[in-house]
Amino acid sequence: MSLPEFYKQAVFKEAGGPLTVEQTSLALPAAGEVLVKVEACGVCFSDHLAQSYGLRGSFPITPGHEIIGNVVAVGDRVSQWQVGDRIGGAWHEGHDGTCPACRKGHYQMCDLGIINGVTKNGGCICRILYFARRGRVRIPTHVEAAKYAPVLYAGVTVFN
Repeated sequence: MSLPEFYKQAVFKEAGGPLTVEQTSLALPAAGEVLVKVEACGVCFSDHLAQSYGLRGSFPITPGHEIIGNVVAVGDRVSQWQVGDRIGGAWHEGHDGTCPACRKGHYQMCDLGIINGVTKNGGCICRILYFARRGRVRIPTHVEAAKYAPVLYAGVTVFN
């Protein structure tokens, strides 16, 4: 599959504003990232929080963090994912490993946790998504993307 030069994403440009669709340039994934073509993205209350508060108070932000898609490119230092793999992701993309919650093993409660589409711009309400390799799951080909993407919010929350 050849990659497009541009892709579409839905963006909140200001607090309380509507989602607007815009086109943006596509770059190859950075080291440790995979590039995913989105099949389906769930919507939940956290997306309303992104609309209200943005990226820790700043805008624009692309919301969404319950995704099923296909890997279309991998960055350096990624060995567990290959182009063509079906991938799913929930809200948790990373943690600092040093805060009190992380030291207790409660990474999902990290004070500086990375949440796609909430604390990290680049949620999954788009055609293409950059994902860190951490906190992702393999999705069987028989699973209906639109039906099961919302399960990834609560379902993958227990990955730790």
